[in-house]
Amino acid sequence: ILFMEEADIPQAASINEAVDLAKKFGGEASGKFVNGILGKLSEGGD
Repeated sequence: ILFMEEADIPQAASINEAVDLAKKFGGEASGKFVNGILGKLSEGGD
């Protein structure tokens, strides 16, 4: 979430890296979960 606020790192790149790490360490379902949560945060959703 910290990297999503940095101006020089695109949000899509930050989310993609987080999803890749979640898949690597937690499996496919973890990647989908992280993608959903960070996607909502990037939209400004609650």
